[in-house]
Amino acid sequence: MLVLAAAVLIPFRVLGHGFLPGDDALRHAGKVVSGKDWPDIIVMRPDMPIDSHPGWHAALGAVHGLTGWGTHALVVLSVVALFALLSLPAIVLMRRPEAWALSLLAVAVSEPRLFGRLLFGRPFLVTLAAYLAVLFLLPRLQSARPARAVMAGVAAVLALAIWMHPVWYLSLLPVLGCLLARWWRAAGRLSACLLAGVFVAACLTGHPLDFFVQTVQHGRLTVALDAQTETLSMELRPQSGSPVLLLALLALVGWRALRGRLRGADLDTPVLWLAALGWVLGWVSLRFWSDWGIPAVLVFAALQIQDLLVERVPDNALPRIVAAAAACGVCVVALAANVDGRFMPAHRRYLALFNPAARDALPGAGGILYSDDMGIFFQGIYRLPKAPWRYLLGFEPGLMPPDDLALYRAMTDRRNRVPEMYEVWVRRMRPEDRMILETTGLRDPPPVAGLEWRFFPPTYWSGRLPRER
Repeated sequence: MLVLAAAVLIPFRVLGHGFLPGDDALRHAGKVVSGKDWPDIIVMRPDMPIDSHPGWHAALGAVHGLTGWGTHALVVLSVVALFALLSLPAIVLMRRPEAWALSLLAVAVSEPRLFGRLLFGRPFLVTLAAYLAVLFLLPRLQSARPARAVMAGVAAVLALAIWMHPVWYLSLLPVLGCLLARWWRAAGRLSACLLAGVFVAACLTGHPLDFFVQTVQHGRLTVALDAQTETLSMELRPQSGSPVLLLALLALVGWRALRGRLRGADLDTPVLWLAALGWVLGWVSLRFWSDWGIPAVLVFAALQIQDLLVERVPDNALPRIVAAAAACGVCVVALAANVDGRFMPAHRRYLALFNPAARDALPGAGGILYSDDMGIFFQGIYRLPKAPWRYLLGFEPGLMPPDDLALYRAMTDRRNRVPEMYEVWVRRMRPEDRMILETTGLRDPPPVAGLEWRFFPPTYWSGRLPRER
């Protein structure tokens, strides 16, 4: 109960700083409140016929239907519930859940930049929670005769996660970790559970064939291996190696070894192989390390800390409660601290654009909003979910029509960007359309010909076709 309370309190304290996620949590809430399909919200390429997160939108839609909550309440729910969900596997499956709190604290202190991703309210956290549950259950899958309930539970957890966040192909990584550790039985049984989970999730969408095709296509477009690194979002770029976290992990392993509490077999496990895989693949894309490697480090550290606690403190002793309360208290204070402004309310820079007094800065009914800033889309669908226009650039550039995607990637390559690129969009614009671009301030309108520009502080300009006189 102490660990669960800490897991709920941390995101509430972070939100209390005025923090608001800047991306996917906003668009999921906005889509649910809008009642529209994505092609009615963004200009999309034609080969993406189904919802990219059917389960998550079904869950948020049920909450919205029952409560009538708007976008802000749904975003708060997403941040708090999904962060707390990450601790649920440890609370249910560990003998000493307080070891999870200590592990989370150690990793958050060692790698504070990546810790913030756990507070973004994204449905990938459902996948991460399922991944953590699988890691804790792998020894049971490796046993001579695992309980049928364990197999069914793993399959159900994977099905739910894939339905919520359809990246089923990445769930092959734990299978690969088992193979590298030569846990043959666990690899075979986990593969069977994964196949069952993918099948159930595909059926739940109602479009199983489109589900398989679109998820692979979406993944390919998102990673964009053929694109220049500078054109990718920060989380898709290569990692920096996390030297402090690796040193902390090495210190833990070395200390346990010196005390004679670590065997060679403890290091040749799927969990550590997955940590190594995530670190190596992180040099291709940070998300392999942040979403798959670091969680494996968390589980390994938690299990090592649990062994220490079991050795030192009896299960039902009062010192255990005192120590657990202290660990959870420090965890709340440290993880929710607004260090170096990491939880600053960055969304305020968009407020002038979406102020009711600035209505003319936004498109009219049936219009299109042209921009090279995804933040415009995220803030727009969050603040005006029922707006009667569409966004050319939505939550993922890969979903843009191919010609616009190529143009966008050229725009984001600042070394070769020229104003004439934007004039391709200007030639398409109609009176109800708008173009919103960012410059350095009041006296620097965008050097894009053919539009009338209006400034919105601190750094945005809205352009429209000249009014007829």
